[in-house]
Amino acid sequence: VHQQFVEVVSEGRHMPIDRLQPFIDGRIFTGRQAKEIGLIDELGTLNDAVKYAAKVAGIDEDSDLVYPEPEKISLIDRYLQGAASRYLGINLTEKHIIGPQYFWNGY
Repeated sequence: VHQQFVEVVSEGRHMPIDRLQPFIDGRIFTGRQAKEIGLIDELGTLNDAVKYAAKVAGIDEDSDLVYPEPEKISLIDRYLQGAASRYLGINLTEKHIIGPQYFWNGY
């Protein structure tokens, strides 16, 4: 999975893997650091990203945004998730996470 991720980043950012090598060890970067390295194009807010996406897509940036409704969780589901989370030591309220996950117990 790690190698696949590195290859996707290399291809998407048009950077040879040997240039990425010093940065692909799992560290977290600030936005400024990521920009200096070349991992991102710009720093900005969600609104900046929406405006840019609208511009690229040829959509009027003043169009109304429609956000999906947050998933409603019943009181009993919320209680059961909390109890299971405490028992297992993980957060089960984060649903629909696709892909590899790492649960750290904080030793």
